[in-house]
Amino acid sequence: MKLFSTLLLCSLACSLLAQEEDALVIDAKHANYNGKTITMDGHVVVEHSLGTMTAEHMVLESIPTAGKNQFGLLDMNDQVCIVFKSGGTLSCAHAIVDYQERTGSFFGGAGGGNVVFTESRRDKKDESAFLIVSSKEMTANLSKDDAAGTNGHVTINDIIAQDHVNVSYNREYMAKSDRAVYQRQDIPGEKSDQALQGKVVMSCDSPERLCEIVTQAGDLVRSVQIHIDTNERLLTLTHPRGTLKAGRESEIAISADRLLWDDNKGILTLRRAVEINQLGIGKLEAEDEVRLIQHTVDGQKIFCDYNRSSKTRNADDKSTGAGWRGS
Repeated sequence: MKLFSTLLLCSLACSLLAQEEDALVIDAKHANYNGKTITMDGHVVVEHSLGTMTAEHMVLESIPTAGKNQFGLLDMNDQVCIVFKSGGTLSCAHAIVDYQERTGSFFGGAGGGNVVFTESRRDKKDESAFLIVSSKEMTANLSKDDAAGTNGHVTINDIIAQDHVNVSYNREYMAKSDRAVYQRQDIPGEKSDQALQGKVVMSCDSPERLCEIVTQAGDLVRSVQIHIDTNERLLTLTHPRGTLKAGRESEIAISADRLLWDDNKGILTLRRAVEINQLGIGKLEAEDEVRLIQHTVDGQKIFCDYNRSSKTRNADDKSTGAGWRGS
């Protein structure tokens, strides 16, 4: 019965074409076709220029165009998984892909499940870099890549995550917000499988709420906005306030107008209206810039050096010779 359904669906799929590269290959245990809609159940698999899509239930709607039935909309439910040809994997409970409008809408389950988008690439140091975005809902804008050698693959331009957004980056950072936009970009000279190509911008829905980022070392910083450059491995925070680890039992409180965290170099730069306070050591203030240097001590990343500008002053200095090394 499955073989018959597969052959029947492959025949129907061949008619759902706008151009040759838009062909669908479908496999399902059970299917029903009414001349416009194909309803499929039982570990459904759809191969398309967007990628490989699987779910337990799918409804495929076609649109008559120039005498042909063109792939219009795909509604997927229950254990949805999409492996994009352009890179990345998305899983959710319910998904709607509108091929004509070039949009995708994705929803978590009613029982508290999330939509999860995962991408991993090789970075400039030939190490695996990971990006995991999860939320209750996501939307995606799609486009067709007409470049030579792509076979008209449908690619993701950007992903918008909303409601209880969590972003895990490079196994080092976990960021939280109400909303996040992942903008994927082509990088000149970079192959698509050699770098995470994009930027993540995270924000909250009201001025009273703040984004939050936590590291494995225990650093905790809240800010109005978080910007993650996945290619440069650079984090930028607007109006940051938080604490950084300066030792096993030592923390420093920081605040500034802007924070730039260069993960490659292990340097955190605070700019404008900088205040740094370490209990028992003293308080440091700067009008323009202070750089904090991160070192690995006993397997833990901590901040124990700093470079300060000429417009820096020590306030309430209680230094006993221990703690930071400044210059």
